[in-house]
Amino acid sequence: MTSSNEFFERLKDITSTVIPYEVKLMTNYEGWEDSIEMRGKNLKVSIINTESPKERNLKISDERGLTITIPFEGVEIINQFHNESGVYIEIYFFVYEGFARLNR
Repeated sequence: MTSSNEFFERLKDITSTVIPYEVKLMTNYEGWEDSIEMRGKNLKVSIINTESPKERNLKISDERGLTITIPFEGVEIINQFHNESGVYIEIYFFVYEGFARLNR
């Protein structure tokens, strides 16, 4: 079984080496669902405030200045696959209220 710390280390590796073309953030909390999609050549995914596990934030931004920041307590990489279109990684972020799912 993979530990949460291993998932976090993998997430740090992904955010430091991959420039995604598309990021889709989906939320699900008590039956409520919503999603935000960002697409483009210059998306940036980064982790900020990593000193404390309770203060980690995921930051997603684009070249136009649109930024989304998500505070999270834990992370789990649930799926990763390749096809002719590219590489897809699905990541669950355990947030303070419910959870968020990020498809890259």
